[in-house]
Amino acid sequence: TSVATVLKEQFRTTDVIGRIGLSEFAIYMRDLPNESMAFDKAEKLCSELEARYSYPHTKNGLVVSIGMTLHRGKQEYDIIMANANAALVMAKKVPTSSFEVFGGNMNN
Repeated sequence: TSVATVLKEQFRTTDVIGRIGLSEFAIYMRDLPNESMAFDKAEKLCSELEARYSYPHTKNGLVVSIGMTLHRGKQEYDIIMANANAALVMAKKVPTSSFEVFGGNMNN
């Protein structure tokens, strides 16, 4: 519930936030003015969650991995999720909190 609270704080009321696994969430953001807004959100989310759940007396803490895909227009749900998952797999290879973007940009 505390992670959900952080997500609600970071995103707009028009964004759709859903839990799709034990520790996996999907967030759909519509009508972004530019892709840097998505990158800024991901960076801030990594920082916020890492700061909340890192403890100086132990090496244990939260590492946030974010996979995202950007597109314009309609796209099949399965394709969106597969692309985001491919980016997530790459982000998980980094030992610190990070995000990766699947291909291209919003102009595609």
